[in-house]
Amino acid sequence: MKPLIIAHRGASAYAHQNTLEAFRIAMEMGADMIEFDVRRTSDDVLIVCHDDNIRGTIIKDVPYNEIHGIALEAGYIVPTLEEALEFTKGKIRLDIELKEEGYAERVAEIAMGHMEAGDFVITSSMDSTVKAIKNRHPDIRTGLVLGSRPLLRLPGSLFPEKRIRSTGADILAVDRELLKLGFMRTARNLNLPVYVWTVNDRNLMGRLLSTRGVAGIFTDKPDVGLFLREMVMREK
Repeated sequence: MKPLIIAHRGASAYAHQNTLEAFRIAMEMGADMIEFDVRRTSDDVLIVCHDDNIRGTIIKDVPYNEIHGIALEAGYIVPTLEEALEFTKGKIRLDIELKEEGYAERVAEIAMGHMEAGDFVITSSMDSTVKAIKNRHPDIRTGLVLGSRPLLRLPGSLFPEKRIRSTGADILAVDRELLKLGFMRTARNLNLPVYVWTVNDRNLMGRLLSTRGVAGIFTDKPDVGLFLREMVMREK
């Protein structure tokens, strides 16, 4: 099965990340999946945003209208979770990454209201979040985000067996830096799909697309990923 090309925060090399415009471009390019991030404002609105702040304003401390206004001044629109789901439903699969605790089940319910369970996955670096979703919605595919920083958490990323058993995660979303430390040997023993983030270098992308056990790559340039995947598939 060919590796998935996952548009990281949409086609974020060509439009502002985590916007409907970035999602539109990714879909037009033919990406297999879009990854985006979810945070919550002070008035309990779930929005699509990676960082915890916009221009220094902490998202969780202010209402959605204020965040919306700050983003408009910066030249882009921050979509709500529901706007993102409505825009993409029936067109492309999604990887919904939760950046904070406290709203996992709500995100799951909203996603299920817009899409079939097979059309999205919910991922997080927080074990409690992944576990909460899996316990309540076992039919939803979930993923652990494994990073190389901070160093204190590195052992739990390189050897995540206990975390997988505890959370019931179905997918591993892995920092490319972990592969330099031999992670793929562990991954093959775990027998779970591995999605690698974030890969924009053409040479690395080509190598990963040929690597046994890599089920997908996150990239800001889905068009490049799709082109290279086609080349790799022709050579096989």
